[in-house]
Amino acid sequence: SDLTLAAVVAVTVFNPEPVGGASNPLSFLIEPIAPAITALNRTRLGVGGGNTTVTITGTGFDSATVARVNNSDRATTYVSPTQLRVTVLEADLAQKATLTITTVNQGAASNGLTIQVIDRVTSVLATSYARGSVAPGSILSAFAPRLATGVEINTVLPLPRILIGTRIEVEDSQGAKRDQEFFFVAPGQANFHLDERTAAGPAFVTVYIGQEVVASGDLQVERISPGLFTQNASGEGVPAGYALRFRDGALTTVPILNYNATTFRWLPIEIDMGPEGYLIILVLFGSGFRGAQGAVNAKLVKGTTQFPLQVGYANVAPGFIG
Repeated sequence: SDLTLAAVVAVTVFNPEPVGGASNPLSFLIEPIAPAITALNRTRLGVGGGNTTVTITGTGFDSATVARVNNSDRATTYVSPTQLRVTVLEADLAQKATLTITTVNQGAASNGLTIQVIDRVTSVLATSYARGSVAPGSILSAFAPRLATGVEINTVLPLPRILIGTRIEVEDSQGAKRDQEFFFVAPGQANFHLDERTAAGPAFVTVYIGQEVVASGDLQVERISPGLFTQNASGEGVPAGYALRFRDGALTTVPILNYNATTFRWLPIEIDMGPEGYLIILVLFGSGFRGAQGAVNAKLVKGTTQFPLQVGYANVAPGFIG
């Protein structure tokens, strides 16, 4: 316990009375042992990200150790003598930069390791383009300033994991890193199939062109994150699908949309319900609900009125991926 803090310590020797007494003091210096950083769990972060927790691995940490980003103290959580967590602030990620991470213990500073702040890749559901959680097996759209050297639409199966030199790697919450499968790449957008083995929780996305890392970002993965494709591929308007009219074992396909050549958009049309007694089955295409294993709730909304729908099937669409 005498060696827990840096200090100048005086040492004396004492002999018992009647002939004893205290000696003259001699002093020595207790110097802090500088911590050392051996690794960071993130070496790249995307521009424009929010507050991000980075795990620091090293030696010589204790509850008083403080982590710094570019010599500024940051909120630090002590985990063990070999691990800390530091909060990299949103302000640290405002622009492309190199962040130097160091730790300080009673004035003794560690070595520094760096994090590169590079272009941020934002990955969203390809159904709605809404930001939020995504599910394993979903089709995602990634957006960043530079994702590919050209435009390429994949036309073969199995889907490739590299398309005209572009590769997307996702590291899940369990630390598993997997290259993803591509549908399409372009300089500003790439559509990919999120590996079905991706564990739930926070995940990190890294985009490569050849060996160069060009963008980095994050994902929140949940078991279920449903979305429906729209016919205009905008995330809004009429859904991609059709209706089936069923009676006495006979099925008739019924359209639910029509193309407007003036506006160049697909528009919804009234569903022909047929004579009384026919069952109408609505067939829609989406992504992100395989994990529900068919247990999907749906409703029809008309104005302020909601009508519950009976879902007969919500799983893989034969012949389709995602």
